[in-house]
Amino acid sequence: RGMLATSWCWRGTELLAPARAVEDRRVDSLRGMALLAPWANRLPGDRYGSADRSVDLTALDLERDAAGRPLHGTLAGRGAWEVLEHGTDVVVAAVQLDADPLTAAAFPFAARIEVSWRLGAGALDVETTLLATGDEAVPACFGWHPYLRLGTERSACTVALPGGAPEPIGDVTIDDLHALGAARDAALTGGGRTVNLTLGAGFDALQVWMPAGEAFVCLEPMVAATGALATGDHPVARPGAPYRASFRLAVRGTD
Repeated sequence: RGMLATSWCWRGTELLAPARAVEDRRVDSLRGMALLAPWANRLPGDRYGSADRSVDLTALDLERDAAGRPLHGTLAGRGAWEVLEHGTDVVVAAVQLDADPLTAAAFPFAARIEVSWRLGAGALDVETTLLATGDEAVPACFGWHPYLRLGTERSACTVALPGGAPEPIGDVTIDDLHALGAARDAALTGGGRTVNLTLGAGFDALQVWMPAGEAFVCLEPMVAATGALATGDHPVARPGAPYRASFRLAVRGTD
């Protein structure tokens, strides 16, 4: 399913929202924890320019938001992933982006993504590496979309965003982008446990999505702000100089 994490359990509690329909490759149907690439979240429209390219996404079969804007990249549930390492506590896999016709049409750059999952005592470390496999720089605009839940009503939980204090979670829709400074930790607490998200080097933004009527909270590590592929305000991977970004999810009991 495109290096999607489908389950993350702690002491018998499932901490990721399950898929609604595995045959539907939209991120909000797959849920779990999905890689958003080559871009994270939505683009402002169907056309963008990068380097010397002008890309038109109009005719492509992409996931789109309610306004019709291209959403979540192309890799959800897709890609000829190659397993590089597989053990009881580690999985490393890679995909060549320009080998997939849809991805190559939407993101015409010679590039490869490698993902490393490493599971430790109460923690999951995820590192994503973007490699330029041609002779030019490649935009780095990827992110992750974890659908977190704590096994209790959302109204009984609190969330602490980077640099902020814990606040109750109401049954309202929140869809906000937070630029990251020195504070790089967020926390979700409830049901006798806390999930901490620590954003490591390479991630400079956090998208927070809490839709009304749902039990999950999405704290989404992002390399750059929403729409950065279109604005050009993003880092790059250069030949011989890969772009790496990492985050950690850790869980502990509070009772």
